[in-house]
Amino acid sequence: LKLRHGLQSRCRMLSCCCVAGENKSDEVTIKKTPFGIQDEDGGATTMLTENALQPEEPADEPIGFKEVLTEGDSRSVMKKIEEEPEVSEPPEPTKVVVESPFEFVVNVRKDGAKLGFAVETLFADYCVARRVEPSSPLKNVKPYDRLVKVNGASAKASQLAKMVTESDQLELMFQRPAMKEIVLEKAGKKAGFRIEKTTPGAATMGLVIKGLEGGAASEMPSGTFKSMDRICAINGQEGTAGELLEMLAQDRVVLTLCSYSDVPE
Repeated sequence: LKLRHGLQSRCRMLSCCCVAGENKSDEVTIKKTPFGIQDEDGGATTMLTENALQPEEPADEPIGFKEVLTEGDSRSVMKKIEEEPEVSEPPEPTKVVVESPFEFVVNVRKDGAKLGFAVETLFADYCVARRVEPSSPLKNVKPYDRLVKVNGASAKASQLAKMVTESDQLELMFQRPAMKEIVLEKAGKKAGFRIEKTTPGAATMGLVIKGLEGGAASEMPSGTFKSMDRICAINGQEGTAGELLEMLAQDRVVLTLCSYSDVPE
């Protein structure tokens, strides 16, 4: 049997490990040892563990610093990050829900049936819808809509209400008020509204503003509030006139305001 040159050499080397003439066999133990790198001077060997062979992971950047490579320089430097404080945007002082008042007409024939419609007539020039029943034919009418004409005729609030009850065929012109949400920051001051007083127990729709008398309201931009505007809700909550007045005592309030325009001729 011919052996390759390399295999022959290995066989000769293995044969050197045995002593001729001895019958007993020696046990050979193969022990796994870590790799080592010898120093240049031939001295001690530095042992490398398995973890040492892994590529070194970059250290985390210190909090508040970032690594920057400057232009024309291969060196990176650590620069402190100046953290800018978060600035919260102030709320919009006025949010427009309905931009401006507009008129619309509803034609209806009662045929002896009820309209399922109630109005407030406490103020002479304001015949304001208070309630519309689900079964009413006036489905497009909403609370705070203002009735301005009946069958083409203008009249005082109480007269308009009477005309609705007396006529069977109706052409009703309503005015949808402008609706706004206004943030009022009182900062310890009074609100500054003159509220129209009504008969105790009367079903007034919201708080009717008669005017301003100093306070936070008068510091708002000109035209924010005007006479006969109505505060319909405060912080999204509706209520009676008394309940709304109590809520108005809070230092910061969001007013839902409805505003009418002059009656068209």
